[in-house]
Amino acid sequence: MTPNTGLSGKIALVTGGGGVVGSAIARSFDALGIHTILLDHDAEGLEETAAELANLDAIYEVEMTDRKALEARLPDIARHDISILVNNAGLPVTAGLETTTLDEWHDQLAVNLEAPFLLCRALVPHMRDGGWGRVINISSMAAKTGDALSGLAYSVAKAGLVTLTFGLAREFGAHGVTCNAIAPGYVDTPAMRYGYGRDALARQIEAIPVHRLATAEEIAHACAFLASPLAGSINGEVLDINGGLVTD
Repeated sequence: MTPNTGLSGKIALVTGGGGVVGSAIARSFDALGIHTILLDHDAEGLEETAAELANLDAIYEVEMTDRKALEARLPDIARHDISILVNNAGLPVTAGLETTTLDEWHDQLAVNLEAPFLLCRALVPHMRDGGWGRVINISSMAAKTGDALSGLAYSVAKAGLVTLTFGLAREFGAHGVTCNAIAPGYVDTPAMRYGYGRDALARQIEAIPVHRLATAEEIAHACAFLASPLAGSINGEVLDINGGLVTD
């Protein structure tokens, strides 16, 4: 995608901006002239991503499991003229029904579902009033499969994020604001490689029809496309990026 997409000068908020995927999304936006705001709990990761961006507007260090902390920052965040919101932050925990604690359950819902809801509630009405906006929710293949590696609570929260996507698409599409989700499968990150181990990861890659993991950059380019005017008629969709491992 070339920089002449009409996105130059627009402002995007990317949550989880200090992580591997979030930083890739921010760099992809930066290349299009989009001004980016980063939100994450990881101060070091935020600084590393920020150093790579020519069009950084602001960074917010927020612990997203803490609803009150996020709500306290929302008025300041909402003062920016944000027209693109990427709810990318995630908190996977490998735990099933019997091993998931209630605190873990609440943390998963807070980061993966409640925070996106709060940010949408704070920012989408402004997009509506301006007649243009993009909400991109990073869900997961686990929302469809209940993937054991990601954990039960994570899968449930990411499935809720898909339903939030559908609801926002219907409510705000007529006002020029689209809402779509991306459902990555297994993405090549240090956490993925550490979590699986070499032998188990090799078996998983063999099961993927394209025989490789997705890259953070592939997710980032999908975000750039969904943010662009070229995707104006795409609304309420879930884009799978899993190499054909799960199809529907």
